[in-house]
Amino acid sequence: MSREEAYAILDRANLRGILVILLTGVVAAAAAWVVADGAVRRPVQRVLTAAERWRAGELDARAGIEGRGEIAALGRSFDALADDLQATLGRKELLMRELAHRTMNNLQVLGSLMTLQRKSIVDDTARRELDEAAGRVRAMAAAYRNLHRADGGAGSLDFARLLEELCASVAGGLMPEGSRCVVTAMPLVLDAETAMPIALAANELLTNAVKHGGADDVAVILAPVGDGSWRLTIRNRGAPLPQGFSVRTARGFGLRMVAAMADQAGGALEIASEDGWTSFSVRFAPAAAREAGARGAAAAAAPAPSTTTPSIR
Repeated sequence: MSREEAYAILDRANLRGILVILLTGVVAAAAAWVVADGAVRRPVQRVLTAAERWRAGELDARAGIEGRGEIAALGRSFDALADDLQATLGRKELLMRELAHRTMNNLQVLGSLMTLQRKSIVDDTARRELDEAAGRVRAMAAAYRNLHRADGGAGSLDFARLLEELCASVAGGLMPEGSRCVVTAMPLVLDAETAMPIALAANELLTNAVKHGGADDVAVILAPVGDGSWRLTIRNRGAPLPQGFSVRTARGFGLRMVAAMADQAGGALEIASEDGWTSFSVRFAPAAAREAGARGAAAAAAPAPSTTTPSIR
């Protein structure tokens, strides 16, 4: 056998060995990937997906991993934790509903007691003050009732519907026959933090409009302003406001309370008197708009990045 033939046999043997090694490596890698995908990646992905769904509010999301091993045990632990958390949230929601219901009932009872007490008071000023206090309590009760009706006390309400209820209450109890309280309101859902002070302000302004407007109609307007804020306007015909009138110089408690409620809701009280109409407006921003404005102000107040020193994150 010549040297060339001997080396050719060796080269073919080496090539076959290399191919077998490469093929074995590919098969081993594929098998390892399949095993890892089924035993590690997919179960871990199921746990992560269930966790993300939980964060998004899908409280029924579960990993549902069966079998043995640490990852399966992790999935079962997550499902058990989710069950416990869901049960706790259910109990909390039940307690919050019961609390809202009892608060609403207590406010209604308090308003009824004030109304009964009014009958035994002779002094007209005291009776009027008691009527106004009872109206404020009824406004809070109406807000709680709408919160409970809207989403089981979860914290938001249809404010246009609340305005209609307040208008009907004021018109039925204080306005003379033939007068109307007309509500023109765009749909608006408010959180309890904003709805409560604005409801109290609306009730106070409605009471003042009926008190000073006589037998004329009262107009209630709720509309967006355009910059994320809203304006609640209550208008009535009557004697124009005195020259230089200001909330700061007003002696009555009502307007000072309205200004305080508007400030609490992140807004302001605006007053106008023209063409025989007297308008009191509360301009306010819902909680989402206030948070966005706060973030924008914080971003604007943040120092600009230096052009000479690189920023480190």
